[in-house]
Amino acid sequence: MSYARTGLRMILQALGLKPGDEVVLSPLTCKVVPLALLSLDVRPVYADISRETLNLDPESVEEAICARTKAILFQHTYGSSTGIEAVANLASRHGIPLIEDCAQCLPSGSGGPGTHGIAAVFSNNLRKPLPAGAGGIAVVSEDWLAAELVKARDTLRVRGGLSRLFLRVEAAAHKYLLKPETYWSLLGLKKRFGVFYRSCPLEAEIRKEIMDSAFQISRHQVRAGLMWIDALDELRSVRRQHVRTLAIELSHMPSYEIPEIDSDAALYYFPILSKSKERLLRAAEAKRIELIAWPVDLPIYPVEDPKDLERYAYKSGCCPQAEEVARSLIGIPTDQLTTARHRERALALLREHETVCQDSVD
Repeated sequence: MSYARTGLRMILQALGLKPGDEVVLSPLTCKVVPLALLSLDVRPVYADISRETLNLDPESVEEAICARTKAILFQHTYGSSTGIEAVANLASRHGIPLIEDCAQCLPSGSGGPGTHGIAAVFSNNLRKPLPAGAGGIAVVSEDWLAAELVKARDTLRVRGGLSRLFLRVEAAAHKYLLKPETYWSLLGLKKRFGVFYRSCPLEAEIRKEIMDSAFQISRHQVRAGLMWIDALDELRSVRRQHVRTLAIELSHMPSYEIPEIDSDAALYYFPILSKSKERLLRAAEAKRIELIAWPVDLPIYPVEDPKDLERYAYKSGCCPQAEEVARSLIGIPTDQLTTARHRERALALLREHETVCQDSVD
């Protein structure tokens, strides 16, 4: 399918969700996730996260469950699965389907992301861990659900020639232009000209991001997907090596808080929490060092105006841990474009910034 959000919408439909039903989810998410729910008139209900795991806090999920709750959506933030067992047990106890948002994960084997719930979605967009030609994968654990998704998939529109050409151009630009040194310049261009970053009425946003983007995958995407799947072991190895090294190096920098992570995980980004996030990101941009602000400053990426949160059914103040984390969370890249030299430049910046912070305190 064209996007993970398309798969999520089809899963919700196959599970029989109707207008007025509710789905419990993390507010530390991308706006297309609540938009997929709202496109079905399903209400997003945000449960707070754990600062230690960056994932859903089971106690907050428990408080959010009511008679209208028809699914729990667990996001593996930055690719980390920490805490999913407790949420999966909670969903099982209440008889509520658990869906996994694995958009920031590499597909894995038994016990990995996508294996705890009744269904999961993975993203293959070009900046994601498995950049398979821009698309999405839905994984399910029940034959009847698989059959429903196949039927829904076959009703999706086929991309036209112009749309297929755009995908190829986008893939070529990603391959030849995107480097750690060009990250900030390209991000600036996307924010300036990309409609994804613009505020617009809810109905228009649902149409643009959800309805108009729902296509069957093209043959080119299938070929690209199979190629990248063949490279899964290599991709996983690169990310794991970065994660191990970063975990060791950052353990010597007490100014940064490191959430609970599996040091053997193939994370999308390595997460750190910084009390001076904005200043650190400005320094990274000035030195052309790739550090990631996801989310920017508020829950729900890429929202920057607090008033816009209401569009996605989020009420400011309802998830204080998520809001605090959003103000301090920074990601360090772990992908195949990040070499040991790029990683060391990022670590050098973090050490330098830590020294500045300590001097200012003294």
